[in-house]
Amino acid sequence: MMGHKSAKWWMAGWALVLLASCTASPEPAPAVTTPTPPPGLRFSTASAELCREATQLRLQPLVDAAWPAELVAAWTLKVAGDDVALASGEWSPEQHDLFVAFPQGAPLPPGDYVLTLRVGDAHVGHYPFTVRADEAQLTSLSLALTPAGPGIGHLPDGTRIFYLRYAYDAICPGAPLWVTVSREDETICTRSLSLAETRGEGTVACYREEGVPLEYGSYRATLTLMGEKVGGFTFLVGEKPVETVYRPVCEPLFTALGLTPAGEPYRPLERFEWYTQGVYAGTHCRDLPPQATWETHWYRQGEEVRVHHGVWVGPTEGVLWDSLTGTDAAPFLRYGTYSVTLTLADTTPLSASFRVYPYVRQ
Repeated sequence: MMGHKSAKWWMAGWALVLLASCTASPEPAPAVTTPTPPPGLRFSTASAELCREATQLRLQPLVDAAWPAELVAAWTLKVAGDDVALASGEWSPEQHDLFVAFPQGAPLPPGDYVLTLRVGDAHVGHYPFTVRADEAQLTSLSLALTPAGPGIGHLPDGTRIFYLRYAYDAICPGAPLWVTVSREDETICTRSLSLAETRGEGTVACYREEGVPLEYGSYRATLTLMGEKVGGFTFLVGEKPVETVYRPVCEPLFTALGLTPAGEPYRPLERFEWYTQGVYAGTHCRDLPPQATWETHWYRQGEEVRVHHGVWVGPTEGVLWDSLTGTDAAPFLRYGTYSVTLTLADTTPLSASFRVYPYVRQ
């Protein structure tokens, strides 16, 4: 009995082995790959304010991780809260800067905007910014003797160098600022600057290139921003000098054969001999103003024979004089009746007459 049962169990086990060997093995399931999300982008500033004259936006995106060479991000410029794209383009790290030109190269209307970057359907970064509504302006302008000194209203006599301090707002970064200081037709100094920030302040030194001190007078500082004059003021250098009032007083006009070294008449006469070669006319004056102008007119027989213009250079007292002489061809004055008039500016003309006698044979 035991042998019979063992044989039956052996036969059943063999049948199970054969059945198992005939059954097909299942195929392994395919591996599921999860796409690697693109690296994120960030910017050096969280947001920005642009001046109302801006026509472009330039950014430097910073990549958080390795960026595959074949990966390209699409950017879109929109009004904040609006789905309509104003401009679009592509960017990759090979380009370094992200340059966004505004539509038609024109400034955007004041308001809030956002620049969004995507790779496929994945959002990788955005940059909000605001276009300001206020115009570029200089908020302050002052005059000083030192870069950090207090503001002053005018400069003292003999100033060689001074400083203009200014503050500005709502400026396009990189906007040109031109500073000019002039006096009448003379340009004292000019400076060309580039403003790096939207708002800020600065100082400009001004002086003549040759280092000559500024003289008394009125000066004008003018600041031109982006081609338009936006500020300026007039200031004085030195104190107004006390004006001296001159009231010239002159003695009667004399005629003479000559003058002494002191300017006094030598042999004053009214009648001169036929061999006279020159007659001097003059007057002693007091309280003469500097650079006083005067002139003489000489006449013979009513006909003008000489005109002379002079400028007084000297002390406030002295002799104004002129002379009428012959020529190389005719060294003696012609006979006849002469008259001479001397006029000093702002005074009554002085006149005198004399006679030259003809030659009479003895």
